Amino acid sequence: VKVGGKIVRVYKGNLAYNTCPKCGKRVEEDGDHYACAQCGQTKEVDFNAVLGLALDDGTAEVRLVAFGDQAEKLMGWDKAELRKRLQTTMAERLVEELTGKLTGKELTVTGRAKDNPRSGETEIIAREITFK
Repeated sequence: VKVGGKIVRVYKGNLAYNTCPKCGKRVEEDGDHYACAQCGQTKEVDFNAVLGLALDDGTAEVRLVAFGDQAEKLMGWDKAELRKRLQTTMAERLVEELTGKLTGKELTVTGRAKDNPRSGETEIIAREITFK
């Protein structure tokens, strides 16, 4: 799916989550280690950026979700910078900063459409993002 439009909203969220260094899946904290549903337990974790936006193409609004490199591209921060910012600033404040920085920007997104079971809406999972 390819969609172009204007960013009209940045959704609140954590902006990042811990992942398994082997398979890249989300891990859950379990005492002094982390549990990966696919690989089992791990002491080491990686860090992955995530950002949700509303994109308006002039006819409708669609939720866009970007992970990893694509989320970092939108934010303008690499993984190390995001981690540093999250250690000193609440995610909510960073979302406010990103809202000011991104709202009104036009972009083209190539990705896959997916039904979100929680919201019941279709969202686009970004594979490639290009600013216009």
